[in-house]
Amino acid sequence: MTDYTQALEKHIVVVNQLDTKTTFAVEPETGEQVFVSARLARMFNIVPGDHLRAFVTPNKVPENTVQWYAIYVTPEAPPENPFAMLAHMTEEVEEVEEAPEAAPAKPLRDTARNRHQEAILNHLKDGVDTAKNIADELGSDTTTISTALIAMHKDGLVARAGVKAKPDQLKDSHVLWALKASDFLPQPS
Repeated sequence: MTDYTQALEKHIVVVNQLDTKTTFAVEPETGEQVFVSARLARMFNIVPGDHLRAFVTPNKVPENTVQWYAIYVTPEAPPENPFAMLAHMTEEVEEVEEAPEAAPAKPLRDTARNRHQEAILNHLKDGVDTAKNIADELGSDTTTISTALIAMHKDGLVARAGVKAKPDQLKDSHVLWALKASDFLPQPS
């Protein structure tokens, strides 16, 4: 006899994606983690920062820390912050051919990254920190700051280090952020 588990519907935000397209997301309200297969990520062109409506079942992989396994996803606008899903996009730059004067600067899109980038960079001048601590310091939520940090990392503005508690772990226990990779190294006395 087969035991079927009914799928639950959850709103999730993509926070990490491996080169293989294996994707990890969180449910912002509870912080529960959701595994999204590379097949689904490729099928729906999923990238970090995307908000999705996911149908999930309990993840029954032994010794796995990710609570849920997505069996189907659809894109969804974020419930309270309609600009968070644009955080992975970069600023558009207008090209001007031989203009006699500099064109006025195009205003930045209102994205999580653009709203928090300067404050995040200023915070990281004091040293290495986690997205949660940065979010607490800036009075924002961890998902928004994580999304901004991922976009900034893709553009080389910040460095990321994953920390594993056990040698056989696949997923990071903690993610640390800094202005540059050398900030993670011990400072000479």
